[in-house]
Amino acid sequence: QILRMPNENSKGKNEITLHGSIKANDIFIQYPGSKDPVFESLTFTLGSGELLAIKGDNGSGKTSLINILSGILPSSRGSILIDETEINQFNLDWFRKNIIFLPQHPSFVGSDIISNLIGINKIEKSKLEQILEEVDLTSFINSNPNGLKYDMQNHEHSLPFGIKKRIALARALINDGKIVILDEPTEGLDEKGREKINELISKFIKQKKTIIVASHDSQITKDANVIIDLNIKPKPKLIRNT
Repeated sequence: QILRMPNENSKGKNEITLHGSIKANDIFIQYPGSKDPVFESLTFTLGSGELLAIKGDNGSGKTSLINILSGILPSSRGSILIDETEINQFNLDWFRKNIIFLPQHPSFVGSDIISNLIGINKIEKSKLEQILEEVDLTSFINSNPNGLKYDMQNHEHSLPFGIKKRIALARALINDGKIVILDEPTEGLDEKGREKINELISKFIKQKKTIIVASHDSQITKDANVIIDLNIKPKPKLIRNT
């Protein structure tokens, strides 16, 4: 789930069709109490249907940038435009329901798997089964007697991280958004799980979705139209592949 932040826009634009073009202009991030920026002067354009890969060591600002691009955090300076509209002009509840978003460290609020996946929303059984298969959750669901009613409230801490990641990814896929934002999607996954992620990204590319991925995985970054290297300080290195 994406938590609401203070002073978020709850009355902005909604019920429009997202095409998925993204423009970042002069993005600057500085953590409170720090004298030096995490990075600065980051400007890039991502066309609808393109793939952006964000690279960088731990602490380089990958998750901060992901959170800015998904509307969770404001940047210290600069602007993010989605289809020529500043992101803070959208109704952010609506915007987040229209993107596929996977955080690096997912959190869960429902009592069981099914309530975490769909909440109060409705979804056809066939679509849910397809999503579970796509993220390699089917065998886990079938292996426990409670299935989708598996008690997460009392057993979340005992769940393997890879299973949590799969559940969070399945939850993200419930939203069939035009924009896909993934933070370290293969982290904590076994070989089969990583293969499933790469298959999903290939599917998103074929569907002409706009994809933003923070990842060290060369299998993902090799297909990127744009690469941002946050290890280059203070202004990140920007590479556009043709």
